[in-house]
Amino acid sequence: MEDTVVVQSPRYVAPRPAEGSSVSGLIGALQREWDALMLDSHEVKRALHTTRQQLSQMMYQYDAACRVIARVTRERDEARARLRDMQRQTASAVASASSSTLGEEGTAPGDADADDTEMDHGGAAKALALQAAFEKMTEANEVLSSARKARKVPKTLNSATAVKGWSEASAALSWHSAEKPAVTALALHPSRPSLLLTGGADKTAILFDKEAGAVAATLQGHSKPLSGVGFFPLEPDRVLITAGKDRTVCVWTPKADAPEATTGIPSAFEPSASRTNAAEITSLSLHPRASLALTTDADGSWSFFDYGSSGRPEVLVAKDSSDVQAAGGYSSSAFHVDGMFFAVASEKLQVVSFWDPRQETAAQTITLPKGCGGAGSVAFSETGYQMAVGGADGSVYLYDLRKPSEEPRSMSVGGVAGVAVRALAFDTSGRYLAAGGVSVSVIGVKKWEALNELSHATDKVTGLAFGTLAKSLVTASLDRHVRWYP
Repeated sequence: MEDTVVVQSPRYVAPRPAEGSSVSGLIGALQREWDALMLDSHEVKRALHTTRQQLSQMMYQYDAACRVIARVTRERDEARARLRDMQRQTASAVASASSSTLGEEGTAPGDADADDTEMDHGGAAKALALQAAFEKMTEANEVLSSARKARKVPKTLNSATAVKGWSEASAALSWHSAEKPAVTALALHPSRPSLLLTGGADKTAILFDKEAGAVAATLQGHSKPLSGVGFFPLEPDRVLITAGKDRTVCVWTPKADAPEATTGIPSAFEPSASRTNAAEITSLSLHPRASLALTTDADGSWSFFDYGSSGRPEVLVAKDSSDVQAAGGYSSSAFHVDGMFFAVASEKLQVVSFWDPRQETAAQTITLPKGCGGAGSVAFSETGYQMAVGGADGSVYLYDLRKPSEEPRSMSVGGVAGVAVRALAFDTSGRYLAAGGVSVSVIGVKKWEALNELSHATDKVTGLAFGTLAKSLVTASLDRHVRWYP
């Protein structure tokens, strides 16, 4: 009895359906099941056919896209090859023109062969230098342009509300000589905003470390006040560039065995190379990536030179203008952020000229509004589409380079009407623009509104630079002060 298992079973059993009680009923049930199975199979086959059609269409589109990409890539490569050929032809033409010009100068009959040989070597070297410079410009343009187009406004960019709240956080008397205390030029280290390079009326350039609160290096070599300073973009810790009213451009490199003043920065520099212009230099502009630079002179000329290939600043292209010379020469210059062309302007002429150094004439000119008087400064936005012009009338003008014929947006800045705006700077996002006359105006570019007026300077502002993410602004002025905001 212990092994007995109780089996639970329903007391009543459901009767068999009536249709299952006969052969004809069973056949009908089986027929219905077969019909349902066939309908389901038909739906599956129809869905499979539709999926195959969609897949075929997608494969066709993919193949077409691959063909288009291959064609565009081939056309791009062909265009680049044609561009290189044109650059070589241009370089050869310039070299030939230089040789023919030199050949027209008077020479003694007995020295003709020697002079011809020397000119051939000089022309060939000049042609090679031009070709190398143009290739550097093209390669740098590809990198800069693609990076600019891929760049997005960072979420951590300083807000307009924060900029409106800026006040003078700290100010330091110029570390230049007290006999001639004016600060005439300013440049900020591209990756270390605590380092800045200033040029002074005392004929020296000073590399200052704000974090350490001390001078890192003093650069002495000019015989007149400086008109421009800068860091070589690819080696900002090791190569510095200065230009002065003594007509000289100097390339500075570390002295041998010089100890470090701060991390990676030597305490002593020496002019490894220099060159002298024909007239007083009024501005210096460095290419955003390559070892190329531009100077403008008081005699109405500009010089495009390479300071990295031959070990000394070598002029590759130089142009002059009688109209600009009569107006007192150029006053400002700036490379476009893509590095393929630059702008030059005069404070006495209402024209801004755009030059591609590979061309014989100006690529384009923009006529400034009536009453502007001239351009005291020019600057390109990091977006690549906008250019700011500091007017001699104390206003700043914003141009859209995609629509250069349209009237620019304008705003009176600088604190004192009629004082030329000689300092301009965009932040790296292109959202903010700083303009300096006697005071500094910070402008919101998108809405074109004045965000802040920093009126702590007592003399003309000569240099402006935004820090990382527009979190700070550095200014230099003729009142002997360098100021940091906020």
